[in-house]
Amino acid sequence: MISISERLSEFTYGYGVVEETRRLLETVGWNAVPFLPSLVHEQEVGFDVAFSQPGAVLMLQFKLGHQLSRFRRSHPGQPIPALARPFWRFQVDNGEHQFLRLWSSEVLGAEVYYVAPRFADWARYELLFRSGQVLQHSLLITPSEIRNATPGPTAEHRIVYDRSRRYVCSDPVETTDVKVDDLVQRITARGAREDEPLASTVKRLANEQTDGRAARRLSPRQREELRERARTPVEGDAAVLALEAWLQGAQTIFVGQPVELQTG
Repeated sequence: MISISERLSEFTYGYGVVEETRRLLETVGWNAVPFLPSLVHEQEVGFDVAFSQPGAVLMLQFKLGHQLSRFRRSHPGQPIPALARPFWRFQVDNGEHQFLRLWSSEVLGAEVYYVAPRFADWARYELLFRSGQVLQHSLLITPSEIRNATPGPTAEHRIVYDRSRRYVCSDPVETTDVKVDDLVQRITARGAREDEPLASTVKRLANEQTDGRAARRLSPRQREELRERARTPVEGDAAVLALEAWLQGAQTIFVGQPVELQTG
């Protein structure tokens, strides 16, 4: 078993995914602004995106899978999924707070994805990064897909995948692969909703409450201090939302129009 984390850090992989996502969305007319944790140390907190206009909140949870050549059954009667070699695996606990927060954010209107590489070494990453194909060679799966494929009590589940297929286990359930074009189309569809500005989605997400194990949230005082330094109330909500997601390992990207293109 080879762990990609021995060769490639989650931070480096995530950087490649975020940069490609930002550039990809910009080619279709969106301004994509990733949250940077250094923002919370600035005297004035703000984002270069028009929250008063339609847009979307994109949240990415990075996972570095283990490369495998043999599928190990959880129990003797478990079916073996059809997988090419090599394939990869990561685990998700759908009763843990990180998963519940991501799933809740998806239900409340964000585009949310677990993102994992379909490769296993630094040389491959460097080649894909230089050619702008890291995202194209990555798995994208939503929390709702995982939840729908694992009915019953909360537990830890394995996500196993090769270069074209993916399964949610315990008993393998194949789910439809999400392509890069699908990601862009889903974000564009959300951004086309004239009845809801980006600010409404941000406010709803910033005030969500979720249960689960190992909850990590800002204290009321920390939230208040961050909002006080924001240029506007919605930018304070955006900072709270993105920082709490960051504390749980998720990257938030605000997608909308540049500030100078606001109307009205």
